[in-house]
Amino acid sequence: MDHSFSQSQSLRQEQTLSARQLQSLELLHAPILELQERLSQELAANPVLEEVPSDTDLQVGDPLSVGAGEEEPHDAGDESLASEQLVREAENWHDELPLPAGAFSGAGEGDGGGGADASDRDFFFDSLTGETTLQELLLDELRLSNVDERQHRIGELVIGSIDDSGYLRTHPADIAMAADASLEEVEQVVRLIQSFDPPGVGAFTPGECLRLQLERRGEKDPRLFELIDRYLDDIGNNRLPQIARAMKISLPELERLLEKLRTLHPYPGSVLSPSGAVFVAPELEIVREGERYVVKPSGRSMRLRIPERYWKMLEDPALSAADRAYIRDKIAAARELIRALEMRESTIRRIAAVIADEQHDFFEKGVAFLHPMTMRDVAEKLSLHETTVSRAIAGKYLQTPRGFFEFRYFFSSGFHAADGTAVSSRSVQEAIRHLIDGEDARKPLSDEKISQLLRKEGLEVARRTVAKYREEMRIPPTPLRRSHH
Repeated sequence: MDHSFSQSQSLRQEQTLSARQLQSLELLHAPILELQERLSQELAANPVLEEVPSDTDLQVGDPLSVGAGEEEPHDAGDESLASEQLVREAENWHDELPLPAGAFSGAGEGDGGGGADASDRDFFFDSLTGETTLQELLLDELRLSNVDERQHRIGELVIGSIDDSGYLRTHPADIAMAADASLEEVEQVVRLIQSFDPPGVGAFTPGECLRLQLERRGEKDPRLFELIDRYLDDIGNNRLPQIARAMKISLPELERLLEKLRTLHPYPGSVLSPSGAVFVAPELEIVREGERYVVKPSGRSMRLRIPERYWKMLEDPALSAADRAYIRDKIAAARELIRALEMRESTIRRIAAVIADEQHDFFEKGVAFLHPMTMRDVAEKLSLHETTVSRAIAGKYLQTPRGFFEFRYFFSSGFHAADGTAVSSRSVQEAIRHLIDGEDARKPLSDEKISQLLRKEGLEVARRTVAKYREEMRIPPTPLRRSHH
């Protein structure tokens, strides 16, 4: 048997991100409220950092903001030139870079309404409280029930198998095996939990869920139970005439029965489960000045600086070597953070400025005049990479004269009208919605008919495109929009 050792070499390219690049990417990607929380943590962790009061007008390149006596990366007297240089430098590593693991992490967000002073922010974040979950509520009800220890243990397993919508997702046989109990014992506990609030909780199917709610109300009309047991799918597909014929009742009588069913909750847990509401705040504001729309700060941005006293401390001969090294490290970290913050602010502001210029007609006249604009268009205009634009606008919002909008709202593909005018796809969606809102409910418009009507208005929109936009707007198809009376 031949035993031998061999050695081989291979070449490969790997793209790695420095700590500075990761930090800049994270700040660029973070929405304003998450950024405020991140900067508050940095202020607490780095003693040489200080927040600039909101009424202080700090020039880019101020020695207090980046450190005195060191070479500046830009001309201190020209803010626009500095911003462009920062963005160009950022492009050296933004292009095609993978997002860092923490880029999508969501620290708690809040919408405080007014300015951005620290006390308001602290009050808001300290005031956030967790909501009671459906499972916690059911466990409380179980503890108050007259059950023995064995039933309580089975009940905990059953409740643990109930999802946030209120449905029991595990078969009783599996629960019985996990609890080392009989199927009859588990089914008995399931029936107990189905008697808890909210009504309908612990059901296996939508039909059973609705039945439980009717029984809780003491409903006696057998036709309601017949609708649930035999015709739920037909109701969902709007086959009301066929249901009425099968049940030998009139359409108005069927409609009265359906009105009762509509008062039930098909997802009982949604009444109590956490809403998952996300609070947002505008990064910037777009306001009108004369005939133009310009970008203004939202009042929430935080500016940081390094006070001059720390630079003077480094010149103190009495300072120990360890203290001098500590302060130098903290100053270096602070400078990198301030630099990344400036790049973030410059990039987002420049994108907002393009939106203000390109969407002038939208701010003046509304969504029908929204111009088509893609990330590639903006990237080319600003000499950025498309991925940089995508990262910069992710999860961020603008306050405009037309209301509160996500940055992404202003980015859409487009069509050309018969007169050659470019029309945003959002404008087309609005036109589709307008046609559907005005249709005869007894004879709703088909996708093909909507396409024809749009063609008469000078918009060449194919039927399949109409169907795609209708689905995106969560508008049901023609058969489900038809009224039978």
